[in-house]
Amino acid sequence: MIKRRKTRQVKIGKVKVGGGAPISIQSMTKTDTKNVRATLAEIEDLTRAGCEIVRIAVKERASINPLRKIVEKSKLPIEADIHFIPQLALDAIGAGAAAIRLNPGNINKESDITRIAKGAKAARIPIRIGVNSGSLASKGGMVSDSMVKSALSYAKILEKNGFRDIMISLKSSDTLETIEGRCQVDLLDIVNRLQDRLSTEYRVQSTESPITIAVMGCEVNGPGEAAHADIGIAAGKGSGVLFRKGKIVKRLKESEFINALIKEVKAFL
Repeated sequence: MIKRRKTRQVKIGKVKVGGGAPISIQSMTKTDTKNVRATLAEIEDLTRAGCEIVRIAVKERASINPLRKIVEKSKLPIEADIHFIPQLALDAIGAGAAAIRLNPGNINKESDITRIAKGAKAARIPIRIGVNSGSLASKGGMVSDSMVKSALSYAKILEKNGFRDIMISLKSSDTLETIEGRCQVDLLDIVNRLQDRLSTEYRVQSTESPITIAVMGCEVNGPGEAAHADIGIAAGKGSGVLFRKGKIVKRLKESEFINALIKEVKAFL
């Protein structure tokens, strides 16, 4: 028999998590949250499959009103997945989310974490600290050690603000898994077109390039996973971000990816 460690119990909607409660099944939708009908249909499928908690991405302000409608009609409690924009966490709480997931790799200012903690405490909902190996706030040393350090540092800030309804998850994905939702563009086509432009305009092949260029299929973890690269793009659906040494410079439309990278290469050469 496996003996489970005693943990503090929290509730996501009516679902108990931790503290001796049965292990709950959670999944995440892959539909655009702004498409209420499609997202609700996916939640229905997950419900029939035995899912008990659903996590959905809230990546922009335009997703908040659809989130509110989804929360109202969903049979399962909704956990809002937040990245980059702290205000979205507060907006999602206001829209009725049953839990908030934060990534220490892209929301890590103590003042922002404090505001979110106060909002979640007032709404009596838990916060999930979700650490990905590709978007760590803490760098250096072994990846596993950095992930633990990042999660514990985040939890310490929450607890300092009197917030204790905390869940912690740590995830390190391999390449094949990353390619298989998260990638929402034809990454190979982008790479081939970029190589053609580089070889034609600069007579540079990928193996000879004086700079490292990254073309990533996930805008959430891409900049962190390719922090060693001089420049790169990390793609979402129809758009993405340009970054230098892991630091995001600006957002781009998918149609702007190649020209933006070529412009960056020109600045290096």
